Amino acid sequence: MPITIEWINEEKTVLLERFEGQWSLDDYFRLVDQAADHLDTVPHTVHIIADGTRSRLPPTRLFSGARYAARRKPPNQGITVFVGIDAFTETLIHIANRLLPGVAGTLRVVNTMAEAEQIIAQLPTSAHAYPGDSVEADTPANTGT
Repeated sequence: MPITIEWINEEKTVLLERFEGQWSLDDYFRLVDQAADHLDTVPHTVHIIADGTRSRLPPTRLFSGARYAARRKPPNQGITVFVGIDAFTETLIHIANRLLPGVAGTLRVVNTMAEAEQIIAQLPTSAHAYPGDSVEADTPANTGT
């Protein structure tokens, strides 16, 4: 499977999405739906790590996938930290982070899993701590760029 999804802790506060090889926009749509289904099973905030270190270039029309993800985003979804992505995808993420309703300010880009885990470890996970409660705006200082 080009994209897999799994909880990475017993508390179910962090969801890991792994992108491997070549994947399609349909694969991404399925991932978004699966992630929403996972988040619907818990009452607290869940942060996501999207590991793109083994991914090839993303499919065309990726921004339409971002719009779909923004519309499908559950209220308990925290931030999403993208790891090891290509420059083109990073540019799209920065645009989405500024322009898409429901997503603005909740996306980060880093180079390593350790950086992603460090960012998430500093965030609240209570049922009332939703995105934006204590998450700084997307700036070069906190995106690894």
